[in-house]
Amino acid sequence: MIKENILMDLGLSQNESRVYLGLLDIGLTTATRISHETKVHRTNVYESLERLIKKGLVRYITKNKKKYFEAASPMSLMDILKEKQIKLQEILPYLLLKESSKEKKTKANVYEGLKSFRLLLYKYIKYNQPILVLGIPKDVPDKLNNFIMHFHNERVKKKIIMKHIYNYDAIERVKILNKMEHTQARRLPKEYDSPVSTLVCYKKVLLIMWHIDPVLMIEIEHKDLADSYVKYFNLMWGLAR
Repeated sequence: MIKENILMDLGLSQNESRVYLGLLDIGLTTATRISHETKVHRTNVYESLERLIKKGLVRYITKNKKKYFEAASPMSLMDILKEKQIKLQEILPYLLLKESSKEKKTKANVYEGLKSFRLLLYKYIKYNQPILVLGIPKDVPDKLNNFIMHFHNERVKKKIIMKHIYNYDAIERVKILNKMEHTQARRLPKEYDSPVSTLVCYKKVLLIMWHIDPVLMIEIEHKDLADSYVKYFNLMWGLAR
């Protein structure tokens, strides 16, 4: 029951959860046996199998014009989580902006353009607090030209720690950053690539939408939100390499 509930939390229906767990126990088998072992009606078994196949959690082969089903590796469940995370990243800036407009203790500002981004970075240096950035596309340093090196020079002089989590293809950029003092950088697996960066510093959370021209930023001031993002960053840091 606990296993079923966990799978249901991931978005599977009760029948889908039972069928998937049943297939893990049985191995390659027919829909009839799945129905018998899981106590799920055969019609519902077929419906569940179709949905599980679409989700990449079940595969089948045909022998003598008869279908035999098999559960995909449980690691495939991670793909469901990753897909949900990517969808959340796409809508999160909008949700946070909606939330911040209703909370008196929350301040939110919208900025656009690289000039605004540069000014914000220099503002964060004044806090003299660690700066964490998640989900940085490879081409961001090229967009910022020489500014980014001037910024890092100022930051390093003040001994402000900055940790970067880049998208998967930023191999050389990560190597360069890891040679700097008070600087750490890693890359996330390809499936976590995102066009939206999240910067956290002190009580500020800055969402940067690089795929919008001119670049669009939402800055939210909320200590609890910033603390939550720090925890999320640390979780992703553990996945990055």
